Amino acid sequence: MKEHSRWARIGLLVAQDDRYGAHYQEAIERTGLAYETLEDRSLMDLSSHGVLLLCGHAQLKHGHVEAVAQWVQEGGCVICSGSTWGLESVLGLDPKSQAASTATLTQTAESPIWPDDCERVRFMGGSLHTANGCEVLASVGNGFVGIGRRRVGRGWAYWLAPHLGQTAAMMQGGRSVESDSPGPSDDSANTMDGDLRAEDGTNLSFEHDRHTVGDEHPYFDSPYVDLLREMWLRAVVQSAKDTGRALAMMWYWPNFSPATVMLTFECTSLDPDQVYGMDRMLQMMQGYATWLTGPPGYGNDIYRWMKQRGHEPGLLFVTEDPSGWHEGKLKIQYQVISRSSSTMDMAAIRPMSGRWYRLDEMYTMAEETAAKVSLSKGGRQPGTSGYLFGTCHPYYPIKQNGASSRILEVPYQICDPGKSCQDGTAARLVQQTLVRNGCLQIVSRPEAVAEPVAFSSLRKVLTQCKMNRMEFVLPSEIAEYERLRRNVRLAQIEQNGQPILRISTPTRFEKACLMISEPATDAGKHGMPSHQGVREYLGLRWLSVVLDLDAKSPNDVRVSFGAQDEQAA
Repeated sequence: MKEHSRWARIGLLVAQDDRYGAHYQEAIERTGLAYETLEDRSLMDLSSHGVLLLCGHAQLKHGHVEAVAQWVQEGGCVICSGSTWGLESVLGLDPKSQAASTATLTQTAESPIWPDDCERVRFMGGSLHTANGCEVLASVGNGFVGIGRRRVGRGWAYWLAPHLGQTAAMMQGGRSVESDSPGPSDDSANTMDGDLRAEDGTNLSFEHDRHTVGDEHPYFDSPYVDLLREMWLRAVVQSAKDTGRALAMMWYWPNFSPATVMLTFECTSLDPDQVYGMDRMLQMMQGYATWLTGPPGYGNDIYRWMKQRGHEPGLLFVTEDPSGWHEGKLKIQYQVISRSSSTMDMAAIRPMSGRWYRLDEMYTMAEETAAKVSLSKGGRQPGTSGYLFGTCHPYYPIKQNGASSRILEVPYQICDPGKSCQDGTAARLVQQTLVRNGCLQIVSRPEAVAEPVAFSSLRKVLTQCKMNRMEFVLPSEIAEYERLRRNVRLAQIEQNGQPILRISTPTRFEKACLMISEPATDAGKHGMPSHQGVREYLGLRWLSVVLDLDAKSPNDVRVSFGAQDEQAA
């Protein structure tokens, strides 16, 4: 370890032969953390790194085990997830293991690793070990370590039994929809209806993964993938705190919004008066929406008016005729609505009535259009609201061949407020999404403007979002911000003893939201002052900085670390 380094530089090593390894890469990209991808040979010299993430199912060579163990003794922090990588003695675990299929993680000791407002976390895949010297922070089943921590010399070793990558693959991706799912035994949802929808593909349990608010319909109350990713991130944050080093990350949303709300209308009646009525309510809230239509769509004058008011058109893909799902049909419908609305780069697509087919067919088809966002994953019936696919964060699906889709998926949690999702449940979903820093997508119909119960419920949930400072976003805005955010590269360096965050981006990025954790006390680009603030996140104080980043040239941010910098001077 380099003693003078004030950066907790993160090295990421993903198991190459793990079919779910790519989901770890997607997970860390979503966190916005500064990190570097490592190879096996990098383990022989980790002196420039503060945190090592070993992800997925793999086994290190004997020499690499010794090198990592020595590095931890000297002050490094290793975090293993999905398997021990042969580091059982470092992690404080018994070498004997048992594979986890579907299991539940519960907290056993107070710890900053455990997320707020969380009772349990279901996961799919991982390796189960009993303790042999580690502190058990969370457990799985009968005596297995779910989260473990061990002090090793001057460093720390963390163990997360769940396989985050496999859990993300199984929950976010779901299963191939080629027949109706059995559905719940309590008749809270009728999935055996001959209509293949996204909710037929959930891998979550109607019996064990739902909760109720009062006497309302049951709903899926826990975004398990987000919770596991947060635990992983919290372990990194705690590692940095333990060693007194700083982290850097790009915040999830523009303007440092704690969370966002997206409203999408499914338009089938094409009545302009309904559009005007909904717009009046949204203008009072300074909000806007995405209006999804199938061919022929509204008239061009209505689309022009929508865009002047800040709204956005999208495609409601009609799959009802005998030709069903195929690429040519989607492309034709996309072109019709694009031309009707004079929107050549229309961002969003959703199949009508929440329909779905197979596993990733929709993403492959959508990639042949100019679309950027799928709004397809969610539950539509009573009893299927909430986090049916384990997340409230946008993500790039990993396809069966291991490649990342070019289409961003933004799942929805509330469909048809007042009917399928009642007020108490909707309020709970607002709060949970806020705590998870996610995006709450609400699906409604223009006809709801003339239905007192539905309109009142929609207005109520949107008011709750505004009261909690959740900004309205459009699919095109999320796609663009996520593209810019993920293309940023953060290099943590030191020049002549001065900590520098060197930021590079292929395109100009205005008002980028950067966070640098304590002990950082000040940051400025090229010696110029920046708009700064301080916020609490995951048990640390973070310096929040808004920057305009220039394209294709280093953007050096000088970082001060208070007393340490004064002593160095």
